Amino acid sequence: YDPLTREDKLHAARMNGPNVQQIRLNHATHEAVRVVMKSGAFTTMTEEMLAHGRVTSRFWAQYRARRSVPKWQKSLLLTALERGHLHGVLRASNIVLSLGSAAGIPEDEMVFARRAKREALRQIEAKIAV
Repeated sequence: YDPLTREDKLHAARMNGPNVQQIRLNHATHEAVRVVMKSGAFTTMTEEMLAHGRVTSRFWAQYRARRSVPKWQKSLLLTALERGHLHGVLRASNIVLSLGSAAGIPEDEMVFARRAKREALRQIEAKIAV
């Protein structure tokens, strides 16, 4: 679940018991399972839960591929903007745009990164102007 998504956090709070393991997946949005799937870690997660009753470092190593999942990227950038991490947004949006370009992701699917970058620049300029 994504603890940064209100409905996920509330749902996770209701789910408890001896056979429940909550896996916090920041910035995975309400569709956390899709981010896990797109990062290529779903099979590993399932296998580890069946074999060990929990996810292990193997899952987390595979889940690092989330960094190339646009849904995760967008959530990360929007959260950083909301929290005022403007220079981080600039660096991250540049990375997202270059990764998208290298991966051949269509321009229209990278709109969120360009918007985040523009908004961060606007806010930085507004602070300088004061």
